[in-house]
Amino acid sequence: QQEQQAFSIVENRVKIIGYFQLSAAVVVLFMLILLVIDGSATMLNSSIAIIAIALNAVAGYTAINEMYDKYWISVLNQLIQVPSLAIGSIKTAYSRFGAIYFYIDWTNDVQFGFSASFSPGFSFFKFTGISPTQYIGVDILALIFLVALLTVSQVKGTASKQMHPTPNSGAAD
Repeated sequence: QQEQQAFSIVENRVKIIGYFQLSAAVVVLFMLILLVIDGSATMLNSSIAIIAIALNAVAGYTAINEMYDKYWISVLNQLIQVPSLAIGSIKTAYSRFGAIYFYIDWTNDVQFGFSASFSPGFSFFKFTGISPTQYIGVDILALIFLVALLTVSQVKGTASKQMHPTPNSGAAD
């Protein structure tokens, strides 16, 4: 019973992640609408925004409705949110609303640090020269969400196999 209660708490955390993902889809949609209204939307950023909206919406829906066999969509969504980087002439990041990053920066001296940002959606910059900053960041929130999703997915998958065992194909004659 204690295991079931602990698992229920973890399931609720995954539902919260689902609500974050649905909210992110709405926020990115709103940002896309604003870009279209002010005339600064390009085909590239509109396409990426539509993909981000769809990914967050589907991931959120499957998490909220406990479709554990489709949690891989949420896992994928979180995985691509983990890295943030500026290497050479490329700078990119993807987040739901923002992130809390642990980063390593080697622009002037090698530095380790934490930063928090509010930047929903996807950003990609290609500079004509070297990017003014050089770093690799890891989104701690995305990692926490990823662990929660993987834990629930694994436990649900194990429970499902115990409830519906497959025939023993390796039995001796």
